Amino acid sequence: KKRRDAYKGYMGKYKPRSRRYKIYFKYYMLNSWRIVRILRYNVRFFYKYLRRMRRNSSDYATTLSAYRSARGELKAAYQEQYATIRTRYTQIRRNGREYKRWYRWRRWYRRRLARRRARKYRNSARRSSYWFHRFYKLKAGSTRWNYALGRLKWYFTRVRDSYKRWAAHWKGKLSVRRAGSRRWWWAFKRYRRYMRRYIHWLYYWMKFHRRYRRYYKAGSTEYNAVQAERVKVREEKDAAVKDYVETVGNFIGKIDQKKYSKVYSKLNGWYTRYKARNYRSLLRELRGLESAWWKLRSSSQTDSAYKAAWAAMVQKREEVLKAYDAADNRYRTEMRKIKNHRSRRFRYWFRRAMYFRYYKWREMHRGAWFLRY
Repeated sequence: KKRRDAYKGYMGKYKPRSRRYKIYFKYYMLNSWRIVRILRYNVRFFYKYLRRMRRNSSDYATTLSAYRSARGELKAAYQEQYATIRTRYTQIRRNGREYKRWYRWRRWYRRRLARRRARKYRNSARRSSYWFHRFYKLKAGSTRWNYALGRLKWYFTRVRDSYKRWAAHWKGKLSVRRAGSRRWWWAFKRYRRYMRRYIHWLYYWMKFHRRYRRYYKAGSTEYNAVQAERVKVREEKDAAVKDYVETVGNFIGKIDQKKYSKVYSKLNGWYTRYKARNYRSLLRELRGLESAWWKLRSSSQTDSAYKAAWAAMVQKREEVLKAYDAADNRYRTEMRKIKNHRSRRFRYWFRRAMYFRYYKWREMHRGAWFLRY
């Protein structure tokens, strides 16, 4: 710190654009980095030291306090260096060699600060998982149950509005920049990222309402109210998907195919595949046939409706098992082409093959359970 402060004093004797100021600033940043490195080691040491203690001991509380103070000191150092580089940017040319050097440093400090913010966000999400747990375990209608439900609704609204706001922000950037350019493609990837998260979050909230309505009797006032909320979320999700597809379709006509052929081929391939696609899930159709047969299970086995429902369910299950077999064979074929079994692609194909083998076993087990009736 003394050496860093000395170089800071030397910097005050020269103009920011001078050669001597540039040299002293470099040494100032190098000594600042050495301080940051020591602070990082300090945080790591207290973390490992903390894990060796019992939580109820007095030493644990003391070490935890030291660990938190070390983390705070490290965060302050990150923020200080990030602000220092930003100030230096206002003093030098944008395309110079010095700018490129400190750009890498600024990006590194920015990532450290972003990860700390993300960790804080994950902790808040972890706290929300506690309320999910309490909601599913507490008695329906109790005071704590209603409080947990309110916390979950608040958390859902906060995350949904965040995704929606950022998607609208990057969508506005698309109309300002030239369609197909590098900066446009950079903004489009972020727009796509937040739209995907927004749609997935709405789908997750629909699944939550499906479990939420089970606390009430079908057809009751409370059940219908929860179902109405689920319908609103589904309509919002469908509108978001439609808006995303229309946005991609509108920009495809604005992209110069010769100048930006790579961007055009990616978007056009995606658009032609998904714009009018009718999603058909064999598994969902099978579950519908199982539900239809389940309603007739108490009737006679000689009944024509019973026989037709059973035959349709068995036939559809065979189709599902054939689809799982085809997927398993496809991934195993891809695995045979790769000699290095430690490679990333081999692990990917192996993981997919194991997924579909498990899905096949699960469906066969389910089909055996239906034979009990």
